[in-house]
Amino acid sequence: MTTQVSIQTEHTALPRGNFFIFLIKWLWALDTRAMELLIGVIILSRGLMILIIPASMSSSIYNSFLEVMSIPMWGITCALAGTFQIAGVMINGNWRRSPILRCIGAIYAASFFAMLTVLFSYVTPPALLAISIYLPLSICNLWTAVNISAKV
Repeated sequence: MTTQVSIQTEHTALPRGNFFIFLIKWLWALDTRAMELLIGVIILSRGLMILIIPASMSSSIYNSFLEVMSIPMWGITCALAGTFQIAGVMINGNWRRSPILRCIGAIYAASFFAMLTVLFSYVTPPALLAISIYLPLSICNLWTAVNISAKV
Protein backbone atom coordinates (compact mmCIF):
# COMPACT_ATOMS: atom_id res chain seq x y z
CA MET A 1 0.00 0.00 0.00
CA THR A 2 1.45 3.34 -0.98
CA THR A 3 0.48 6.65 0.45
CA GLN A 4 0.52 9.69 -1.73
CA VAL A 5 1.45 12.97 -0.17
CA SER A 6 0.54 16.12 -1.94
CA ILE A 7 2.59 19.18 -1.23
CA GLN A 8 0.96 22.51 -1.83
CA THR A 9 3.15 25.51 -2.33
CA GLU A 10 1.94 28.99 -1.91
CA HIS A 11 2.82 31.10 -4.91
CA THR A 12 2.68 34.83 -4.48
CA ALA A 13 2.34 36.72 -7.71
CA LEU A 14 4.18 39.99 -8.00
CA PRO A 15 1.73 42.86 -7.90
CA ARG A 16 1.99 45.23 -10.81
CA GLY A 17 3.53 48.57 -10.01
CA ASN A 18 3.99 47.74 -6.33
CA PHE A 19 7.28 45.84 -6.43
CA PHE A 20 8.81 48.04 -3.73
CA ILE A 21 5.92 47.35 -1.35
CA PHE A 22 6.11 43.63 -2.16
CA LEU A 23 9.87 43.66 -1.47
CA ILE A 24 9.45 45.44 1.87
CA LYS A 25 6.75 42.97 2.99
CA TRP A 26 8.88 40.03 1.87
CA LEU A 27 11.95 41.34 3.72
CA TRP A 28 9.85 42.06 6.82
CA ALA A 29 8.67 38.45 6.96
CA LEU A 30 12.21 37.04 6.89
CA ASP A 31 13.83 35.81 10.06
CA THR A 32 17.04 37.75 10.70
CA ARG A 33 18.79 35.33 13.07
CA ALA A 34 21.12 33.85 10.44
CA MET A 35 22.29 37.31 9.41
CA GLU A 36 22.76 38.33 13.04
CA LEU A 37 24.85 35.23 13.68
CA LEU A 38 26.98 35.85 10.60
CA ILE A 39 27.53 39.50 11.52
CA GLY A 40 28.53 38.44 15.04
CA VAL A 41 31.06 35.98 13.64
CA ILE A 42 32.47 38.68 11.33
CA ILE A 43 32.92 41.17 14.19
CA LEU A 44 34.35 38.50 16.52
CA SER A 45 36.84 37.26 13.92
CA ARG A 46 37.92 40.83 13.19
CA GLY A 47 38.53 41.41 16.91
CA LEU A 48 40.44 38.17 17.35
CA MET A 49 42.59 38.92 14.31
CA ILE A 50 43.46 42.37 15.70
CA LEU A 51 44.29 40.86 19.11
CA ILE A 52 46.36 37.99 17.72
CA ILE A 53 48.12 39.97 14.98
CA PRO A 54 48.17 43.67 15.98
CA ALA A 55 50.28 44.39 12.90
CA SER A 56 47.13 43.79 10.83
CA MET A 57 46.18 47.39 11.69
CA SER A 58 49.63 48.87 11.06
CA SER A 59 48.82 50.01 7.52
CA SER A 60 48.40 53.74 6.93
CA ILE A 61 44.77 53.10 5.98
CA TYR A 62 44.05 52.62 9.71
CA ASN A 63 45.51 55.97 10.84
CA SER A 64 42.06 57.47 11.31
CA PHE A 65 41.09 54.40 13.38
CA LEU A 66 44.03 54.90 15.73
CA GLU A 67 42.88 58.45 16.43
CA VAL A 68 39.69 56.95 17.89
CA MET A 69 41.13 54.02 19.90
CA SER A 70 44.37 52.08 20.32
CA ILE A 71 44.90 48.78 18.51
CA PRO A 72 44.30 46.59 21.61
CA MET A 73 41.09 48.49 22.37
CA TRP A 74 39.86 47.89 18.82
CA GLY A 75 40.53 44.18 19.25
CA ILE A 76 38.82 43.94 22.63
CA THR A 77 35.83 46.01 21.51
CA CYS A 78 35.30 43.94 18.36
CA ALA A 79 35.76 40.61 20.16
CA LEU A 80 33.27 41.55 22.90
CA ALA A 81 30.73 42.96 20.47
CA GLY A 82 30.86 39.86 18.29
CA THR A 83 30.60 37.58 21.30
CA PHE A 84 27.59 39.47 22.67
CA GLN A 85 25.82 39.43 19.33
CA ILE A 86 26.36 35.67 18.93
CA ALA A 87 25.21 35.13 22.53
CA GLY A 88 22.08 37.19 21.91
CA VAL A 89 21.10 35.00 18.97
CA MET A 90 21.84 31.76 20.85
CA ILE A 91 20.06 32.86 24.05
CA ASN A 92 17.02 34.21 22.20
CA GLY A 93 13.82 32.98 23.78
CA ASN A 94 15.51 31.26 26.71
CA TRP A 95 15.78 34.40 28.78
CA ARG A 96 12.93 36.75 29.51
CA ARG A 97 14.00 39.78 27.52
CA SER A 98 16.44 38.21 25.09
CA PRO A 99 14.90 39.77 21.94
CA ILE A 100 15.85 43.14 23.43
CA LEU A 101 19.41 41.83 23.75
CA ARG A 102 19.33 40.90 20.05
CA CYS A 103 17.99 44.35 19.19
CA ILE A 104 20.77 46.06 21.16
CA GLY A 105 23.32 43.83 19.40
CA ALA A 106 21.90 44.81 16.01
CA ILE A 107 21.98 48.52 16.93
CA TYR A 108 25.58 48.18 18.10
CA ALA A 109 26.55 46.35 14.91
CA ALA A 110 24.81 49.00 12.78
CA SER A 111 26.71 51.72 14.66
CA PHE A 112 29.97 49.80 14.37
CA PHE A 113 29.68 49.34 10.61
CA ALA A 114 28.53 52.96 10.15
CA MET A 115 31.63 54.08 12.09
CA LEU A 116 33.84 51.90 9.87
CA THR A 117 32.19 53.45 6.82
CA VAL A 118 32.91 56.96 8.08
CA LEU A 119 36.50 56.16 9.12
CA PHE A 120 37.29 54.54 5.78
CA SER A 121 35.83 57.57 3.99
CA TYR A 122 38.43 59.83 5.67
CA VAL A 123 41.31 57.82 4.21
CA THR A 124 43.04 59.46 1.26
CA PRO A 125 42.00 58.21 -1.26
CA PRO A 126 38.74 56.91 0.24
CA ALA A 127 38.64 53.13 0.58
CA LEU A 128 35.62 52.64 -1.65
CA LEU A 129 35.74 48.85 -1.45
CA ALA A 130 35.51 48.96 2.35
CA ILE A 131 32.76 51.58 2.20
CA SER A 132 30.78 49.45 -0.27
CA ILE A 133 30.94 46.55 2.21
CA TYR A 134 30.39 48.31 5.54
CA LEU A 135 27.59 50.68 4.51
CA PRO A 136 25.24 47.85 3.41
CA LEU A 137 26.15 45.89 6.56
CA SER A 138 25.19 48.92 8.63
CA ILE A 139 21.89 49.31 6.80
CA CYS A 140 21.11 45.58 7.16
CA ASN A 141 21.76 45.71 10.89
CA LEU A 142 19.58 48.77 11.24
CA TRP A 143 16.83 46.91 9.38
CA THR A 144 17.34 43.95 11.73
CA ALA A 145 17.03 46.18 14.81
CA VAL A 146 13.79 47.71 13.53
CA ASN A 147 12.45 44.26 12.61
CA ILE A 148 13.24 42.78 16.03
CA SER A 149 11.88 45.74 17.96
CA ALA A 150 8.62 45.65 16.02
CA LYS A 151 8.13 41.97 16.83
CA VAL A 152 8.93 42.15 20.56
